[in-house]
Amino acid sequence: MSKNSKKENIVGPLDGVKVLNIGTSIVGPWAASILSHLGADAIKVERPTGEFIRRLHPMQNGISTCYTISNNDQLSSELDLKKPDQFKVAEKLGHSTDILIENFRTGVSDRIGLGYQALSKKNPGLVYTSSSSWGDVGPMRDQAALDPHVQAFSGFGGLNGKLNGTPEMLRFVHMDPAGAVVVANLSLLGLLGRERFGQACHLHTSHFAMGIAMQTNRAGEALLAGMPIELLGSASSASAPNQCFQMLDSEYIAIACDTQSQWEGLCRVLGNSDLTKDPRFLSNVDRVQNRQVLAEIVGEAIKQKPKRWWVVQLEREGVPHGFSMDFEQIQHHQQVVENGFISTLHSKHAGDMFTGSIPWDFSETMGVINPWLVEPGSDTQHIIDTGFGNQQTDFKQNQDEEFIAPLAGLKVIDATQGYTGPYVGLMLAEAGAEVIKIEPKGGDWARDLAPRTPTGSSALFESFNRNKDSKTIDWTSKDGQAQLKDLVKDADVFLEDWGPGVAEGYGFGYGTISKENPKLVYLALSAYGEKRPFRDRPTSELVIQGMTGYLRLLRHLGEPPVHV
Repeated sequence: MSKNSKKENIVGPLDGVKVLNIGTSIVGPWAASILSHLGADAIKVERPTGEFIRRLHPMQNGISTCYTISNNDQLSSELDLKKPDQFKVAEKLGHSTDILIENFRTGVSDRIGLGYQALSKKNPGLVYTSSSSWGDVGPMRDQAALDPHVQAFSGFGGLNGKLNGTPEMLRFVHMDPAGAVVVANLSLLGLLGRERFGQACHLHTSHFAMGIAMQTNRAGEALLAGMPIELLGSASSASAPNQCFQMLDSEYIAIACDTQSQWEGLCRVLGNSDLTKDPRFLSNVDRVQNRQVLAEIVGEAIKQKPKRWWVVQLEREGVPHGFSMDFEQIQHHQQVVENGFISTLHSKHAGDMFTGSIPWDFSETMGVINPWLVEPGSDTQHIIDTGFGNQQTDFKQNQDEEFIAPLAGLKVIDATQGYTGPYVGLMLAEAGAEVIKIEPKGGDWARDLAPRTPTGSSALFESFNRNKDSKTIDWTSKDGQAQLKDLVKDADVFLEDWGPGVAEGYGFGYGTISKENPKLVYLALSAYGEKRPFRDRPTSELVIQGMTGYLRLLRHLGEPPVHV
């Protein structure tokens, strides 16, 4: 069954875009799947014997589950590129596609005749995305790399481990799927640059570069603040208390106080408001500096009550908290079920499988995961006969030698705080957009995060908010709302992380703002999704790691959880 017959009446934002995936393993294939979930027509090309991850365990009916998930939602073809007639099929696909994704070692795609220079001569509109192992130059350029190699060599594997223990690498493939997201986004930026400025191009990234880039926050600590990287178990280097504590029933609870109000709320729950006056714990920086003694005080209190008691009290005070859940618990959790965060996939060769759903929702155009998994190679003849099934898009190349950043000229209003939203704004700024950072009265709460730079500012805040203009606006007041509306009326993108329903209360909901600015792309970030029962709960990095199973990845039997 072809992909197109399974997504009837579904129009995604990438409808009509053609993607050719000649990559292997996870990075390239999964990136193509992401684009396909957004509506693109994606074709997977591999050798007749199949790529190596088909044989990775665990397997179902002779096919690796890793392969199946990584190549979901693509037409599957097996072509022997050493045979002239089958090579011509692959070449024709390259001449008619919008995006080609490959993650071979540097130079391999050129050697097999499907490199950028060869294909772009007949397809000047080609956006060609290459993700090598170690980069296109240097002494390691020709070496292969798997996820553990990148974790180790990029320093990522040195970030995690039990308190005062030895570094440990993640015991699952992490860099690959994260890298796939980067490759998908990079391909979209290339496509946007082509559509806006007529600049199709060859985009380059590497596994190694992505491994380093994913450590932006810890790199800020080491480079801006000059702090050594410590192994802290489940604790955070940026705020305190922010770690796991054992309860009366021997279970662990993750508690995170990123802001002063959350810390004060925790003190009320503990029945010890005097802690807020203790000179050792007055500010977040103070609490981080005295992390160990604070953890002992909080930990001793947490041991006195069971799980149910702490849930009620912490919920009442708005203190972020969660638990180290396994996949069985996650799969059946009401918040996951209500929001549809897990999808069921069906296939003849693998039976039913579960995967994380698309973590976004569009108001106007849908993205959807195809529930039917194509059997490897099952679309070969169809692809030989019809290719993508539509004509190549007319494209006029801009001959201007000066490169224009793909988001140049776009105005972004970033009204987010903390980590996630500001990092989104940073990536948009680095792609050429004008980003205006809007801080509330009192500033972004991330300004209080440790460690400090030599000038006294938060290294994390500086890391996530560079390359932006900055304004302070009290958007809870009428004057502030008028100022913000004035900025948004001619903006291209608006980012907010206020929580479901909050923007509407301030008169900034999408339905209201889009009437004044119909072209606006409005991105609302939430902690747990738009639906109850957890939609209004505050959260943190640690809590999300617990609730999604990450805290079990480094945990030793009988020992406390370890923060990833």
